[in-house]
Amino acid sequence: MLLRAQFTLPDLVLPFVVLIAIFIFIRRSRRRFRRSRDDSAIVHVTRPESDRSGSARTSDELTRQEVEFYERSRDMSGMLDSKIRVLQHLITQSQQQIERLEELLTRSKDPAGGTSSPTPESTSPAAASPVVPTPVVPIPKPTTLDDPQLAEILALADEGFSIATIAHRVGLLNLR
Repeated sequence: MLLRAQFTLPDLVLPFVVLIAIFIFIRRSRRRFRRSRDDSAIVHVTRPESDRSGSARTSDELTRQEVEFYERSRDMSGMLDSKIRVLQHLITQSQQQIERLEELLTRSKDPAGGTSSPTPESTSPAAASPVVPTPVVPIPKPTTLDDPQLAEILALADEGFSIATIAHRVGLLNLR
């Protein structure tokens, strides 16, 4: 009857774990026993001088790299600061130009010809400079053209036709 007993997996795992634990403890105790016997035979070897200075060398190298990183960060922050100053100057200039253009726009809309009182923004040195508006002169269209083909080309161009279409309609481009 004892031979016919059914063993389940948990019944087999526990004895197996206990056997493995006993095996590990026995091996460790053997190693400790050997070490205690061989302690007298251990010879301490000193490191050569080159290895000792190696740690100092790595420390010096790390310090040098740290200084280089610090210098690079200072250079980069200086470059960023200068670029920020340039951008702020450009923003100030553009703001002055916007104010000047707005003043010119209000003057051009004023029927009295600029008799409006100056705004606080227009009292800046950039706005105080004399501004001479450039007159817009329309390009006169020729009223009489000696060449009828030129007149036809100009008329088609005024209507918005492309160069290829104009050349084809006038007969300058004969595609066959």
